[in-house]
Amino acid sequence: MLVEENIKDFKTALTICEHLINYKLIPIIDR
Repeated sequence: MLVEENIKDFKTALTICEHLINYKLIPIIDR
């Protein structure tokens, strides 16, 4: 059970990182 919860948290963290990267990169590319 603990492993499954850790995997969910890891995927959530990855998703947040992807959104942050996209949010920072898109304005740079648009310029």
